[in-house]
Amino acid sequence: MIKKTFYNLPQEKKDRILQAVREEFKLVPREKVSINRIVARACISRGSFYQYFDDKVDLVVLITEDLFEYVIMQARELLQKNDGNLFLMYIELFDIITDYIADRDEQIFFSNIFESLKINGDLITDFLQHRFPQYECEKISKSFACFVNKNYLKYHEQEDVACILNIMNLVERDSIFDVFVLGISKEEAKKTLYRKILLLKNGFASDTAQENALCCEKATGGCFNGN
Repeated sequence: MIKKTFYNLPQEKKDRILQAVREEFKLVPREKVSINRIVARACISRGSFYQYFDDKVDLVVLITEDLFEYVIMQARELLQKNDGNLFLMYIELFDIITDYIADRDEQIFFSNIFESLKINGDLITDFLQHRFPQYECEKISKSFACFVNKNYLKYHEQEDVACILNIMNLVERDSIFDVFVLGISKEEAKKTLYRKILLLKNGFASDTAQENALCCEKATGGCFNGN
């Protein structure tokens, strides 16, 4: 976790460290990031570094805070603009995120970040669930749930809505990875995103109630009643 000692630093010193971290991530992926180069750029000692951070994962947290805050703000505004339609929100949010990264002329920087997350499942879990608790996917979903118009959904319970949002978050994340990690064009990635959202919107199961009940019975050992 990023330590309080970092957040208590004078703003000038925090900015200097942040800039040094960002410059390093522009040069190399996370696994090749050098703490020695960072402390040299930031004009701090290696000992000071560990007074502020536990390890390199904390650096990913630090340099993506602004992006997360921007995405959360935009998502809430889109939900309000689209009458709480979360399906439209995720489609429009894809454009906003990809344009944001491209306009900032930092595609290499973000590609290095996304590449690190893409190839390391443990890092994704650590980053989203443990190192970034204020932006943990489940908590993001719950914060969005109150803006969602449940008339667009089959399920209206708050916990169900939060689960739906959590699934949509993962679909959105993979679409961003497709553009900045796999090099797929924005247009093709958006088409795939739209297809996934359409499948989720319509549901995977057939309309045969007996078949649906049987699938749920087998999958859950009888503990899920399908309601």
